[in-house]
Amino acid sequence: MRVPWASIALGALACAANSAAMGQSGEATGTLRIVQAFAGFNQPNDLGAPCASPCFGTPAGTVVVQPNQFVSSNSTGLYYVVLQTNHWTGTLSTTFELSEAGAVVQTVTTGASVGTDQAAAALVLSAAATIPQNSYVGPGVLTAATTATPSNGGAVLTLQSHSTMQVGGAGTRGLVQVFGILSESLPCTGATCGAPSGAVTVNLDQFPSSGSGGGYYAVFQADGWYGDLAITFEVAEGGSVVQTLHRDGFVAPSEAYSVQSLGSTSSPLPGKGLAILSSITTASPGGGQTPFTLTSYSPLQVQ
Repeated sequence: MRVPWASIALGALACAANSAAMGQSGEATGTLRIVQAFAGFNQPNDLGAPCASPCFGTPAGTVVVQPNQFVSSNSTGLYYVVLQTNHWTGTLSTTFELSEAGAVVQTVTTGASVGTDQAAAALVLSAAATIPQNSYVGPGVLTAATTATPSNGGAVLTLQSHSTMQVGGAGTRGLVQVFGILSESLPCTGATCGAPSGAVTVNLDQFPSSGSGGGYYAVFQADGWYGDLAITFEVAEGGSVVQTLHRDGFVAPSEAYSVQSLGSTSSPLPGKGLAILSSITTASPGGGQTPFTLTSYSPLQVQ
């Protein structure tokens, strides 16, 4: 059962930027070879999603996920985390924690080894879970913390992502920003993707070159929601914003129960090193209800 969105805890999400910047800078040179792009909750299925290329015939560097950010007590699905490697091998251990009203109510752990065949690839780690059975109604914050141990004996990294879910049987907001991303192409949604219903395919670009452009995209899940969207994409390097882009769009009434993406072509990225992409959306519901703000973060390693 899917339910509308309730107020998100912006304070909990705001720490994602610091977690990404601090938790993913474990190498002394400041040059990362593995980045955790985003995390979320996937629909229960036996079709193979979430997964990384070549699943469903997708090209290299692509992941396929089926967002399931609206959940109810005792419902099932898969926690997932998406990573990208750039000449990195080693072992990964990911712990998913679901928090409700500031208290951790569920912890699930999974892991994987990354061999030479995945040293420059998109990766997906997932673990099946059942949402705890209780009477809670409101936003849930999913934290995915990954310990990345390189095979060459280098520094161990701690990578972290946050994602907001809506748990319970009532609420006032039926729109979730699943993630914001730098992608080589527009994330594909709908039947034309060759993936399962409700899925989105994303071609990751977490290791952009300095001076090159790309596409910033935000992916949304609507549950009985339609209205206008105003997105601001900000890239920060060294704690200072170096690029700001805006994009307006909408979710039509016919798309009120769907997964949608909206993006903007970026300008060339300045500088090199770790950067944080912030996707900040003002969502104005149809019918004149009060607008609200959705925010997500994703780290980039500018080369």
